Amino acid sequence: MKKTFSILILAFILLFSIACVLNRFNRGSTSTTSATLPTYTQVNLSASATTQATVTPPATPLKTPPSTAMTAAIQPSAGPTTPTIADTPPGIGVAVDCDNLIKIKVLSAPTYYTTLNLLKANGNWLVLHLQMTNLTGETYNYLHENDFTVKSTSSGQSVVSLQPSDIEVYLVWAYASYLVDPIPGGGTSSRIVTIDVDPTIKDWTFVFAPKDSQYSTLPFCSVEIPLH
Repeated sequence: MKKTFSILILAFILLFSIACVLNRFNRGSTSTTSATLPTYTQVNLSASATTQATVTPPATPLKTPPSTAMTAAIQPSAGPTTPTIADTPPGIGVAVDCDNLIKIKVLSAPTYYTTLNLLKANGNWLVLHLQMTNLTGETYNYLHENDFTVKSTSSGQSVVSLQPSDIEVYLVWAYASYLVDPIPGGGTSSRIVTIDVDPTIKDWTFVFAPKDSQYSTLPFCSVEIPLH
């Protein structure tokens, strides 16, 4: 009986010890869990706050806009421009195209003579030095004395070049070509025009109007070159 009682006491002590150990273990687990959970929650909240701060747009742009000079440099080009060249008005020293047939130029201001090669003018001999270029590929054979005239705006006079033979001979001897000689295709030739004009008139305009014959009244083309 005594032995049985002793065994019961030992069993009770053993059970009591186990219960104490289990109680301590449970306390440690609860304490650890309670301490850990607030820490874990705090970490999540902190991360959330950090994320919100990160996505806030910065005060300054991430990329600096290009400078004004760079912006101008990358603008598309407007393309080459064609320069505007004003047409030169007809005048002394200016070559004038007569319908792609003949290009004619008055080389210098007119000179006036009362006598040429011993032949006296009724008024004054108006003498013009011309340069003529054949713009076609064939010999130009359509020059006549009455293709060359001068006219006056103030007086309304129009005078045709009808050169006396004595003057023609003189001009050929001096300049090696008659006024109406043919001009080779693409060739350039110097010519002299002499016209007997009123010496009181100074506002002459030279008119070149080539025709198919000296009897024709309809020219191929016509150009006017002021001589004043």
